[in-house]
Amino acid sequence: MGLDLNQLIPHIRQMSKAVLDRSRSIDARIPELLAALQGGIPDPDILQAKIARAGKNWGGALPSNEPVQEFIPPPAIPESYTTLGSDGSQIYPDRHSVALYYLINTGSIRIHYGSGTVPEVYSRPRIFYHEENLYPDNGRQIDSALINGERDVAEMEELARLAELDGDTPTLALLDNGLLLWIAAQSPNSSRHLVDQIVQQYQQQMLRLKKSGAGLAGVIDRPRSPNLVRLLQLLQLPVEAVSAEAMSSPELQRLSDRLLLQNALPSGHRTARFIQSSPLNEDFAKAGLPVEFFYLNSGFEKQILRVEVPGWVAGSPELLDLVHGGILQQCQSTGGFPYVLARAHELAVVTQSEKQALEDSLVRELLKHGFQGKISRKQKTKQWLAGKKSHSI
Repeated sequence: MGLDLNQLIPHIRQMSKAVLDRSRSIDARIPELLAALQGGIPDPDILQAKIARAGKNWGGALPSNEPVQEFIPPPAIPESYTTLGSDGSQIYPDRHSVALYYLINTGSIRIHYGSGTVPEVYSRPRIFYHEENLYPDNGRQIDSALINGERDVAEMEELARLAELDGDTPTLALLDNGLLLWIAAQSPNSSRHLVDQIVQQYQQQMLRLKKSGAGLAGVIDRPRSPNLVRLLQLLQLPVEAVSAEAMSSPELQRLSDRLLLQNALPSGHRTARFIQSSPLNEDFAKAGLPVEFFYLNSGFEKQILRVEVPGWVAGSPELLDLVHGGILQQCQSTGGFPYVLARAHELAVVTQSEKQALEDSLVRELLKHGFQGKISRKQKTKQWLAGKKSHSI
């Protein structure tokens, strides 16, 4: 028997009421926060004093050189330019498989607007099975966080490779993710030297993109970050009322920047740029790669995107306009999300049938060498049950 929904109906009714009550509570706070946004930054020195009192875990947005209350309209974009998109997927090591390995597949697309040429698409799989890949840290098997980091490096590397092909053509390079490599902060169980290696490789690919002159941006759909909300909360309080405890209001923790802006940010407009306040961004800044972000109304059903850009883009009005206008153009054909990223995902994803075909091919190769590889009984049973609509005992 599968899921018995009848047992859950009373809980679903209660959950619906809880969701509505929570939504109304959050909505009630939005007008005062938007008023704080429109008030801007009255005194930068007082803001710095508040940030110091908020504590090291505050995690709010820092103002850039653009007025925080400014909403920037859609810019003009070049008639001829190139847009790149990259995404990745992976197969993790599976002890139930016929052999231990992991796979990273990157999908990418290159579109030359104004040239009349057809888009170029790529799919680049890489399989890892050597001992040094599987057991990189004193005999411990590689964990999923490190594999995710290697996938992120491969995605950025693919963007850099394609950007270097375009010479002097204005180039927009889009990634389906934020730009900060959070493996550096989210992998406490992984060896530090392995994480550092991945971060360095990732940053090297970003520097290749910087040298190419491309407008790099990371796009996050349905962002949950409350960075701007935390800044506005800080602006509302007098200095003496600011503390780490005051900044941890449960109600405001549930309010995201997206919910704050979805009815306030006009269609096609972006917010001012902000700086992510985090130790990780400080590390990226030391490497010459500070990351800023803004929110963009894609023009479809109040769809708010978070767009992250490196410092070389934030400091270039031309590249910033290319990112802003280029993403809007990409969203026209997909209803709110960049087409090149949707297509790159389609090229990168490894389906269950493709994974099964890979396993079958591996079994055949092992048989050629006189080795009869077998998947575990548990995995075989799962495959059998998945192929049956019903069975009797």
